[in-house]
Amino acid sequence: MIGPFGHEISFVGMSLAFLAIPGLLISFIALFWQPRRTAAWGVGLSLFQSLYLPTFYFYMLIFRQS
Repeated sequence: MIGPFGHEISFVGMSLAFLAIPGLLISFIALFWQPRRTAAWGVGLSLFQSLYLPTFYFYMLIFRQS
């Protein structure tokens, strides 16, 4: 982290990444109604955002065990 806001910014990023899972579920359910384009964008963005979750899990479980 760079600067005095390192931990605060990582907490905000981690919180937003955890919001990807409910967003993915809601967007997947919305695929069954019209318009599907918006729901498809929601699914795609949620999947892309959830790529950060293994990084946060690895950081919390492995590096914070001391």
